[in-house]
Amino acid sequence: MPTLKSAVVASRAIRRATGVHRAGLAATLRRFAWLYRRDFSPYEIELYDLLDPALPVERLERMMSRQKLIEMDERQVVPSYLCLTSDKAVFYTYCEALGFPIPRLYAVFDHPHGRTFDGRTPATRDEWCAVFASLPAPFVVKPALGLRGLGVGAYRRDGERFIDQDGVALTVEELYDSTVARAEQNLFAGDYSHHSLGLDGGSRKVVVQQQLFAHPVIAELSGTSSLSTCRVITLVDQGGQPSILGTALRIVAGKNFTDNFRRGATGNLWASLDVREGRITDVYAPVAGAACLGQIVRHPDTGRELVSFEVPCWQEVRTLALGLASAFRPQGMIVWDIAVTGSGAVVVEGNVGGNMLPTPMERPIDALLGEHKLPPDR
Repeated sequence: MPTLKSAVVASRAIRRATGVHRAGLAATLRRFAWLYRRDFSPYEIELYDLLDPALPVERLERMMSRQKLIEMDERQVVPSYLCLTSDKAVFYTYCEALGFPIPRLYAVFDHPHGRTFDGRTPATRDEWCAVFASLPAPFVVKPALGLRGLGVGAYRRDGERFIDQDGVALTVEELYDSTVARAEQNLFAGDYSHHSLGLDGGSRKVVVQQQLFAHPVIAELSGTSSLSTCRVITLVDQGGQPSILGTALRIVAGKNFTDNFRRGATGNLWASLDVREGRITDVYAPVAGAACLGQIVRHPDTGRELVSFEVPCWQEVRTLALGLASAFRPQGMIVWDIAVTGSGAVVVEGNVGGNMLPTPMERPIDALLGEHKLPPDR
């Protein structure tokens, strides 16, 4: 049943459509009802401004609501294999073993023992401080079971100190303490999401890895060398053939260090891409003074034109995503975050349940759900 809060959100979305977009009330109500029947929540309808009459129905039919994403997950996700994507320490090790390009993995921080990739198994504070002191710089530290970019930090060396992404200088002991605190951001280890690993006692693993930098062409577009990653959703059919359902580019904006979008809360940009060419078709950013996203054509910091920008090394991105999709079977649907660096495409993460809105998929969602029915033994 709709709650009072959702009713308020729905009313606000309808007022925006009839006011800002000058849509007729009757037509707006019909569209709202149609979207609601297709499992879009009032929050999604408002956030993505789906009542805008300029959005064609054909595009809306190819958008995957959160509820539809969960339905697809139920058809595709094998719980016993969730560790391959949800645990980044496992994910990177698995990818490296199969020969996929990843940020070089230096260490996995954990209690009571962690491990480094030169054979050490540090446990004490002093042992870990020795590991940090020996790391090549720059490097990234992030929760192994984290979500939404929370808890990610980057460090470069300045003599005996480490400078983080905000310019704060830390001693090696303070870096150790911040890593211990960062372990609290292992949100996948609890009941955070519908596909949580639900680990007994949680997890304190933290990944320490090479820091990657954006391809010069992308860095020029965004005005920063921080990664703006491609988001690619793949689906493997019953015959084992992988395909790409949709693609987007998360673009860093403002003073952000990561490209996480969080439905517009970070201020970063979300760009839909043409699947075949890697060309930006539309870009979404938060609308000032409104609870929704709106389309823009230029980067707010650099002024560079966004629409029609072509992601470099795009065919390499496609090939990598399709190869990963096949290698991670029996998980049938995964959302990949792939970085394009000066050296080519590198897989940064794989996500089960990763959001793709407001990017439309290549095919209508009802058709996908009809083709991929829930197996009888699930």
